[in-house]
Amino acid sequence: MKKSIVLILSLCLLLTACGSKEKDKEKTAEESKTTVTQEAPKETTKETPKETSKDDASKDAAKPSDDLKTKKAEAEGFSFEYPESWQAYDLSELNQPMIKAAYADPAPKVAFADNVNVTSAPGNSGVTAKAIADLTVTQYESGALGDAMKDFKKISYDDKDKNSGVLIGEYTQGQSGIKVVLTQYIITGSPNMYTLSISYTKESYDNGGKEMAQKMLDSFTVNKK
Repeated sequence: MKKSIVLILSLCLLLTACGSKEKDKEKTAEESKTTVTQEAPKETTKETPKETSKDDASKDAAKPSDDLKTKKAEAEGFSFEYPESWQAYDLSELNQPMIKAAYADPAPKVAFADNVNVTSAPGNSGVTAKAIADLTVTQYESGALGDAMKDFKKISYDDKDKNSGVLIGEYTQGQSGIKVVLTQYIITGSPNMYTLSISYTKESYDNGGKEMAQKMLDSFTVNKK
C-alpha cells in the first residue's frame, strides 16, 4: 500500500519531465485556449494587494514575484489557488487518471516550466503523512526516477497535523540540468489521499516562488462531505 502511495507522489515528475517540452510549445500555448480533458476545476480570479518597497525594482525581473493575481481551482473533493498567469495542463498528455488538476507556466524562460498538480487516490487512515514522506525521500534519493530527478536532497519535512505534512526537497532535472525545488503537501486519510505538488526552478523559487508556493499550500482545502 505504501509503495503504491509513493508511486502516486512520484507522478508529479511527469510534469517535470514535460518541462522542457513546454518551452518548445511556448508560442502554441500563448495562441491556443487552455484545455483540460478531465473534469476541469472551476476557476475564479483573486487579486492580492501589492505592497511597495525599495526592493520592488529588483523584484520586477523575477517572474514569480509578478504573479500578484491568483485563480482558484475548484474540483470535486478539493480547491486551491495558483498563479493567474499559469495555464491548465492537458491531462490527456499525461494519461494518468490519478492526476486531477495541473497548471504550468505557459512561457518559461528556461527549459523547465514551473508547475503545480494535484493527485488523488484511495486513502488509508492508518498511514501517516510522515511515513509516506520518508518512503518518498528514499525513492527520490535512490535515483530510480532516472533523468527526471537527479541528486535529490531533502530540505525539510514538517507535520501540519496528524493527517498531513509538507515535504520540501531540491534536485536536478537531468534532461536540462536545471535545479528544481519541489514542495509536496501530503494529506492522508479516508476515503481519499491528496497530494499538492509544486515545482519551481531554484531561481524562480528564490525570487518569489517560495512565497507563492506557500500561498498555494495555505489555500489548499479538502472539501468534506
